[in-house]
Amino acid sequence: MIKYILLFLVVISCSVSQATVRTVNNYITNSAQFSTVQPAITASATNDTIYLHGSPVSYGDFTITKRLVIIGAGYYLSNTINNYTTLVGNITIDTVSVNQALSGLTLQGLTINGQISNAGTDRANNVLIDRCKVSNITITGSNWIIKNSFGSPSFGISSISSNVLISNNIFQTLTISNGSSLISYATGVKVSNNELGLFYMNPCFYILCVNNIVKNYTSSGATYVANNTFSRNITFTDGGPSINFPPTNNTGSGNFNNINPLYINYSCPWPNAHYSGDLLSYDFNYQTGSVAINGGTDSTNIGISGGPYPTLTTKIFDGRTKIPLVTDVNIENAYVKPGQSIQIHFKARKNN
Repeated sequence: MIKYILLFLVVISCSVSQATVRTVNNYITNSAQFSTVQPAITASATNDTIYLHGSPVSYGDFTITKRLVIIGAGYYLSNTINNYTTLVGNITIDTVSVNQALSGLTLQGLTINGQISNAGTDRANNVLIDRCKVSNITITGSNWIIKNSFGSPSFGISSISSNVLISNNIFQTLTISNGSSLISYATGVKVSNNELGLFYMNPCFYILCVNNIVKNYTSSGATYVANNTFSRNITFTDGGPSINFPPTNNTGSGNFNNINPLYINYSCPWPNAHYSGDLLSYDFNYQTGSVAINGGTDSTNIGISGGPYPTLTTKIFDGRTKIPLVTDVNIENAYVKPGQSIQIHFKARKNN
């Protein structure tokens, strides 16, 4: 679709509610406003957006002290110039310096090789992690959403936290903990519509686990994983030890234990190697007759194509955001006289 530059900029600004947009590139000199992340954060105001260009060099660690939208190029790219992803290290949500809860933060399209954690005792609320490759995340706060992401993360959810949704992700290994006992645990934690290679619960209480496909499962024991609800999950072992949900001391119903979900295209050896290799070569849609089709608690598909943030294609798992991608730029004027407008046309496409 051909767009005039003014219209293109209006489209971009709509997604950030007219907030200022800043760009960061640590690889190509003078291609952005900043070469490191922290000065861009310092210069930004609440609700601003920071774009981190794809780069072969990590942007390293940075600290967030205000509500921002931070967007990268993605984490598993193809068909782009150089296919550079956006690598970052540790991300610290700092509630110490502001001396109050930090509410509202969006991270998209990043490869987070370090840990996301909170530097203060105040909560970080209303945090969205979307289309990222994630590792270790410590959650202290309410209303967190981790969706459409990839990796082998460990989620430590503090007992003062509430309303955490982990949904529509592909995780090679998911390790999750939300408390220390039946009287000290985070509330409102839901694990929904994920593809999980290894699901490790340690310790976990009163978590709702629904509509997931689980290839391998282990826990810290029946005493420390209790009163959780497992419903309408598929266990798919590829020839490994059978998995029967719900586990001892937990409840739930309607699970499809040790049943092949009949993916259209998937092949991976047991054990613990689920969804490795060329992720985008898999097709996680289902063949006719699969129990996953409309088999979820909400009557949508079990797995990533159902639930609250469905994807009908694995292309969403390259980490690209929905920001329009410019594919061509043409200056229409053969020459420009002083005072004359320059006519620039953009050709762009929308990511899914």
